[in-house]
Amino acid sequence: MLTTMIQTLINALGGLIDLTSALPQSPFAQPIRNLQNAYFIGYISYFFPIRDMLTVLQYWLSAIGFYYLVKTLLRWMKVIQ
Repeated sequence: MLTTMIQTLINALGGLIDLTSALPQSPFAQPIRNLQNAYFIGYISYFFPIRDMLTVLQYWLSAIGFYYLVKTLLRWMKVIQ
């Protein structure tokens, strides 16, 4: 019984892997290649530190995501309401 359920789960995950291989590599590949040829990106980055802003945004989104994950887990365990 348990082995058939695990086998079914493995087969379903294998089907998902086959589905993802049919998808394109990245829908953003061409726009990123176009931006690499743009000379003005360096001038924009001089006034707006985009790399630093993206780093801060990444940490902020990670912290918010971790907060909601912990909050959801605590609600499931009925620790908080």
